Amino acid sequence: MPTDVIVIGGGVLGLASAWRLAQKGRRVAVLERNPQCAREASWASAGMIGAQSEALEDDAYFVATLASRDRWGAFAVELGRASGLELGHHPDGCVH
Repeated sequence: MPTDVIVIGGGVLGLASAWRLAQKGRRVAVLERNPQCAREASWASAGMIGAQSEALEDDAYFVATLASRDRWGAFAVELGRASGLELGHHPDGCVH
């Protein structure tokens, strides 16, 4: 099957990018070296977005991680509806 875009890596970011591209009508192929997707960094972090605990200083990276964290709730709802799965999202914070 011909593709417009090849996404290398079937982790959370790769799969989310592929899904968004497919929603826009692009023909997407995801290349993942493991038999199951999301079994490396995505698996290790359990989907956690820890902006305050991962940034080393108040810089562009920190701003980007905060923006990602703030957008995740709406994305989780959309993904849950599309997949029929409960994602277990809870924006309650964490202990650091």
